[in-house]
Amino acid sequence: TNVVGVYADDIFATVVIEEKQPLIGTSRLMMMFDAKTLQLKQWTVTDAQGFDTTVAVSNLDLSTRPDPAIFTINTSKQN
Repeated sequence: TNVVGVYADDIFATVVIEEKQPLIGTSRLMMMFDAKTLQLKQWTVTDAQGFDTTVAVSNLDLSTRPDPAIFTINTSKQN
């Protein structure tokens, strides 16, 4: 994975990373941060076929924290 671009203007600071895999192709991730607070505002994933998926976040409740158990992966086998 390589950083292929870092850009900034009055609204966003943007970082673009790219990964090239011989059999799969090239994937790209563009992350856009608020230029003043550096909070992540949006990201776009470009898959090896060139299709984009964009996620934008807004109106976040920063006064509470999610339960860490939400992010726990159960690795035990289930039958």
